[in-house]
Amino acid sequence: MSRRIALWAGAAALGLAAGLSYWRSADSNVAEPGQQPQTVAISAAEPFMKLPYGSFEASPDLPSHLQGTSAPPLPLDSGGRLLRVRAVRDFYDYFLIAQNQLQPAALDGLVNAAIVAQLNGKPAAAEATQLWQRYRDYLAALEKLPGNGNQVPTESSMDLEAISRTLDQQAQLAAQYLGEWQTAFFGDELNQQRFALAKVRIDSDSTLSAAERAQRKLALEQSLPAAERQALERSRREDASIQGLQQALLQGDSPEKMQALAQQLGPGVAARAQQFAQQERDWKSRYQQYVEQAAQLKTQQLAPQDRQQRLEQLRQQLFASPGDALRAEAHYGE
Repeated sequence: MSRRIALWAGAAALGLAAGLSYWRSADSNVAEPGQQPQTVAISAAEPFMKLPYGSFEASPDLPSHLQGTSAPPLPLDSGGRLLRVRAVRDFYDYFLIAQNQLQPAALDGLVNAAIVAQLNGKPAAAEATQLWQRYRDYLAALEKLPGNGNQVPTESSMDLEAISRTLDQQAQLAAQYLGEWQTAFFGDELNQQRFALAKVRIDSDSTLSAAERAQRKLALEQSLPAAERQALERSRREDASIQGLQQALLQGDSPEKMQALAQQLGPGVAARAQQFAQQERDWKSRYQQYVEQAAQLKTQQLAPQDRQQRLEQLRQQLFASPGDALRAEAHYGE
């Protein structure tokens, strides 16, 4: 696991990144068969131009992880220069999805070709190429930090001081390698992580009463800028609505109730909630089959090693996803 991915996982352990909240972000770039590749909607503080992509995104030479998708547009101001916004990092991160399929030089070539396709002849082209290399250097330096982020903290056993040092080191490297771009790339993310860390510190302080914890967390939230406080409250309301819809779908509630909940979320989020519910029902059905067949194995006189091997084979047959198989193993308590 890369340090960057581990840091995100650690943030999730702090309560920063729930999978449900992700559904509120931009729609997936993956196109369904027969559809045009989707793009990511970008917002910025000033107007910018969205350039035509040319034929780059349709290239059959794209790695399999990117086939059928389209790179986000690089946002430009009216003078053809890069806007200093998070969307520029989104463009680079799109290509990092395929980094395990390509040699570094091939990945660089892919990104540079995409920059040319979008920005050919524009003043931003040279800056975008140079910034990509700076970003790559930053990620390489991140991998070399002590510990390399391989140990992902959990809520029951996280070293808050180590997490704080990791965030500080990340910020220092971002300043060193990205300079004036560090805030656009990581500013919001780092602020959210520090906010979450402060909340965990409050929760883990055994000297505080429940009332004192609540008071301190309220004061912490009140210290946020108004826009962030509003976003936090909106996120809570939307999470509650999503969880309500999930529960309604899983319990088979009335169509009227599910439709009312879905209208609060919008079609994209509601569709994902329905997809999640279907996946959950499918997993439970397969898990029931697993329990029944595992019980039959118990009645057979097998050596412990043979039984474990048969159970592993059974999981592989019933669960295509390794994550689903691990979940079944954990639930069964083997």
